[in-house]
Amino acid sequence: MATKFLSIAGISTVALLSALYPFVYPKLKTLGYVGRELGELNNQQCRKIPSLRSCEDTWLHEDTGYLYAACGNSIDDRMTWFPCNDHWDALNRPNRDYLAVLDTRSTEGDFESRTRKVRLEGFHGLAGEGSFTSHGFGFWTDPTPGSDLMRVFLVNHRPSLDGLINALILDETTGANSTIEIFETRVGSDVAQHVRTVAHPLIRTPNNVEPTGPDTFYVTNDHHIKRGKKKALDAIFPWTEVVHCDTRGCKVVLDGLTFANGISRGVAPGDEELYYVSATASDKLSILQRQPHDNSVVLQDTVKFPYLTDNLYTTKSGGVYIASFPSLHSLSTHFATPRKAGAHSLIAKLSKNTGGKDAFFGEKYKVEKVFEDDSTSAESPSGITGVAVDESTGKIYLASLLQEFMWECDLYEEPVKMKF
Repeated sequence: MATKFLSIAGISTVALLSALYPFVYPKLKTLGYVGRELGELNNQQCRKIPSLRSCEDTWLHEDTGYLYAACGNSIDDRMTWFPCNDHWDALNRPNRDYLAVLDTRSTEGDFESRTRKVRLEGFHGLAGEGSFTSHGFGFWTDPTPGSDLMRVFLVNHRPSLDGLINALILDETTGANSTIEIFETRVGSDVAQHVRTVAHPLIRTPNNVEPTGPDTFYVTNDHHIKRGKKKALDAIFPWTEVVHCDTRGCKVVLDGLTFANGISRGVAPGDEELYYVSATASDKLSILQRQPHDNSVVLQDTVKFPYLTDNLYTTKSGGVYIASFPSLHSLSTHFATPRKAGAHSLIAKLSKNTGGKDAFFGEKYKVEKVFEDDSTSAESPSGITGVAVDESTGKIYLASLLQEFMWECDLYEEPVKMKF
């Protein structure tokens, strides 16, 4: 009887595994547990930028080479209060996060002397103490010829506050009261004037933001709830979304995403109404077409990319650079012990196929690897969450939430086509 039972159980197990395989294998591949070959590319000519510390995202103003970064000062600060990663010590929340600008094309001085912290004038923070907790950010540049006016849209994870008694809410269910902070500045300036704070129930767990105008923007929510055990399910189920906000309010424009994360607007000629969205735990990138009359979106394309993804950066040549993590295991270890363990990092480039055999056979987009590091050491480019590329100088800039420096690396090797 036992033999018969085991035989039946074995057949049932095989049948169950066969049925689940089409669903389970793609997820395991995206998480880096199967079908992943790790390597190295363009990682031997890199320099630390110690003035840019614990920066989650970065952006390059292509015309001038000014590099912006949203930074957190130290690993310890990030691991004290950072709601996305479930660090909730609001009482000891640091007051040292900052926005910085680096002149990457100057030939004078070192990185430190070419970096300036941007003074956030008119911003009062939580209950007047002036602090903010940085995450993703986005830039609107004035399209008027010759203008250097910009607006910066910063994700700010402020703790929840009981306004009646002016005290922090420290229970285990409320979560953060995150906002988008809008500032006005000039390209390269170290001063930004606060314009307004945008708070709305739909700005629930903001990860990244991309402007659609001087006062309007898309924002990604990376979780469907602010706090609690069910947050972990957002790595499995498509419960997160993209929201659009204007001066009248906010609305969901795209849902059904698995951990919505990076968002970036196309800046190549003809791509100005395209928005690229990464969903960290999905196996594809979404390309959205904005409808200018109401800021709704049409899903124009999806591109297969079975890696854990983070922030995106777009260039005037039409490139979309993707910060990604080939291994969930190394990323989890890095997030737990960032000073000891690195996390494998890969930067890919998405672009349109404009000719050749692949385009002839209907492959609309190509995906190439431009940077990879095995990150076995926490002192190498590790856990890269943000990327910017200066295609005119052949340099790539890498930001990491849990490293106390950014990286400048030379792209001395040709990109490698990725196959999935």
